[in-house]
Amino acid sequence: MMMKNSEERCMLNEKNLNKLWLSKSNGVVLIDMEAIEYMSSEGGYCNIFTVCGKKYTSSKSIGYYEQVLCGYHFLRVHHKYLVNMVHIVEIQNGNPLRLKLRSGVELVVTRQKKSDLMRYYIK
Repeated sequence: MMMKNSEERCMLNEKNLNKLWLSKSNGVVLIDMEAIEYMSSEGGYCNIFTVCGKKYTSSKSIGYYEQVLCGYHFLRVHHKYLVNMVHIVEIQNGNPLRLKLRSGVELVVTRQKKSDLMRYYIK
């Protein structure tokens, strides 16, 4: 199979190994998909937070990671957040809806994404 570009090759590697590859100045960091609790966008960057409390910053957009992590229990719940559904411990009703994660972090769910969240659990 011929690869169209290096980004496509990177996506396939990440999916085959169940690890997210993050480039650093001196190499690559490999993060287990299950260890990622959530991601947040900040400008053109993406912050990746793990269950161990580590924070990584990537120059790729949150939209890029939304595509790469499709099929790994990750859901975009806000224009700013991509959450690993495995780490949700509580869904708090209200306006707006909030998710509480294992670490105690609370993330807001937009009205537009609320239906996606409900569909995930109804499957």
